Amino acid sequence: MDPNSVSSCVIRKRNCFCLSHTGFNSQHPCIMSAGAQTVDEGTCFNFHGDSYLQFTPNNFNNNNSIHYSMKFRTAQENEIILYTQGPHGDDEALFIKNGKLRYHLFNTSPSGVEGSFGAYLEADENVATGSWITVHVFRSWPQYDSNMRRTRRKTGLEVDIDGQTYIYVDYFERDGISIHPVIYLGGYRNTLGTTLNNFTGQIKDIFEEKNRHRFENPSLNYGSRVGLDCVGTVAPN
Repeated sequence: MDPNSVSSCVIRKRNCFCLSHTGFNSQHPCIMSAGAQTVDEGTCFNFHGDSYLQFTPNNFNNNNSIHYSMKFRTAQENEIILYTQGPHGDDEALFIKNGKLRYHLFNTSPSGVEGSFGAYLEADENVATGSWITVHVFRSWPQYDSNMRRTRRKTGLEVDIDGQTYIYVDYFERDGISIHPVIYLGGYRNTLGTTLNNFTGQIKDIFEEKNRHRFENPSLNYGSRVGLDCVGTVAPN
């Protein structure tokens, strides 16, 4: 199996089996995420599909490697969760499409003529259930591989649903990722797709590991429509 191939894993307690997405199936031990640490609970934001939050944290390095974690619940099947972009065309998005989580990274070459070195990973599980789901987003995040005895950089998703962790990552090398330290949550000021809507539901405990930053105080609450009351359930489809 190509060590750089895209794989999905299911972790049940201490057992993990990987299914290759390269055209054949293979079961082998997976590496538990060393960076997926538990953090204290933070602010909970309540979105109604008509707004978004913008965060502009001080001294926030959003280039190259990053590791976001958050919890969300929604009953909607096509919506934006997180979006960032860079000065040279790079951008990144976590969104739900047809009820499944998707991660998009567009990373142009330094000169813009050698192509792009992005990523697009799709989870298989339905997340539009109205239940709390935890997701970790990795972009070129360093992780030590004890089997290969070296550090590799992973990009993609780890999704926790009802105590089971589903992993969708690759280990391709990516360089020169340049992203502004402005993070949009629940939507964006412009339309990002004809079928993607602003988020409807609740998002909480948003944390970034490299900068040790918790997202609690947005610099913009568009229309002052995003609330802090996350009591109750989310509306069904």
